[in-house]
Amino acid sequence: MKKKGKKLIKTGPYAMVRNPLYIGNIIIATGLSLLSELIWVVPLIILYFFTLYHLVALYEEKKLLERWGEEFSAYLSKVPRWIPNLKNLKLAKSGGFKWWDAIRSEIPSVYVSLLTILMFVLKEFLSHVD
Repeated sequence: MKKKGKKLIKTGPYAMVRNPLYIGNIIIATGLSLLSELIWVVPLIILYFFTLYHLVALYEEKKLLERWGEEFSAYLSKVPRWIPNLKNLKLAKSGGFKWWDAIRSEIPSVYVSLLTILMFVLKEFLSHVD
């Protein structure tokens, strides 16, 4: 199998938790659902996104294990899937992690989040116009 990346990223936020972007997306979705003022939707949003990302993470882990073998297996044993391990904070700060690459890979999520926030701002603005 052709390797997309040249090395397995194990530094930066990936040193503390295996799915930092998914966790961030769950937090963003939860925050946006709170902004909607539909509090009853919050548990549904959390359940939906956690279930979705958990299934995606299981699939991705299988593929990464095929691609990276023992190196990824060792990573799996040291880094939790969902709850960050703060003991690895020092490692998270080392290793030349490139934040810009991580942010660039999540640009579609940023656009959706900004569009959603804009909709809430417009809703608030239009609700005060008489």
